[in-house]
Amino acid sequence: MDVTAVVVSFNTCSHLERCLASIYATQCQCELIVIDNASTDGSSAMVRANFPAAMLVENQCNIGYAAAANQGARLASGRYLLLLNPDTVVEDDAIERLAAFMDAHPEIGICAPQNRNGEDHELFGEQGAVQNNYFHFPSFQGLAGLGTVARRHLGLSVVAPPEPPPFVERDGSILADWLRGCTLFVRSGLYRRLGGMDEGFFLYLEDTDLCRRVRQAGFHCAVVTDATIVHYGGASYREESVPRIKTMLAPHFLRSKYHYVRQERGRIGECSVRLTDLILGLSGLLRRKESATSRMRIAESLRPGSRSTVRHRMALARSIAHS
Repeated sequence: MDVTAVVVSFNTCSHLERCLASIYATQCQCELIVIDNASTDGSSAMVRANFPAAMLVENQCNIGYAAAANQGARLASGRYLLLLNPDTVVEDDAIERLAAFMDAHPEIGICAPQNRNGEDHELFGEQGAVQNNYFHFPSFQGLAGLGTVARRHLGLSVVAPPEPPPFVERDGSILADWLRGCTLFVRSGLYRRLGGMDEGFFLYLEDTDLCRRVRQAGFHCAVVTDATIVHYGGASYREESVPRIKTMLAPHFLRSKYHYVRQERGRIGECSVRLTDLILGLSGLLRRKESATSRMRIAESLRPGSRSTVRHRMALARSIAHS
């Protein structure tokens, strides 16, 4: 088996059905594994009824994307892993094109197809538009918000970090630092050698961190421009308003940000980022601007770094399920 597709789902039944159908509609005879993170919308029953050939794992609680993806990877037999969000639709021969590209470029450790918006959405743009799914690594200054603190609170001008070099385009691909995780195509052996995704990330930045470690291992990351998937985006919370989405998910981004900086810069770097978030939160309260966001930023900046992963995961599950 050349390719194993792993789809992690949480309350995305209709999207999941469309995603799985699109995989089976391709010419690629790939192994299919579905990891269900304790959905309550009938997702598991739908998979059993409509896709009996798929391997289904039903978790008793929402363990997060990274941990669930690793579950699937441990069960996979393919040379390549295709990690898919359930709100994606695989087009035509995208899987075959990704596999052929990786076969021809052994220096590439992980790649992704070009993403297009599945429909109009306030967060994701117009239907059919190309989504930007490749990026430079975030700078420490940007993650820490040092420029904002220096300008707003210390009256200092901060020299911006140098512009990163332009992305390199070659052989129908674009080389980048990291790729958005809605669709990732990675060498199975490399994924296992790196220990898979860091399960300290529940939501956000697990893709950035994985690509960082792929690069450290001596491989490159690339977008394959002639392979396309459709991405609808945010299937677990699409019915929510944009402000509500930000309220639900912002704490989890901050926790992932602190974990990412700790992995890259150590405890001192993490403390620096927490300190700037504390300053920004207190400033927001004093200026009576976005008080809910400011209180959340203060609370997360003071949360111990050795947070309970279980509490972290259950908090997100409750925030989405009860919203």
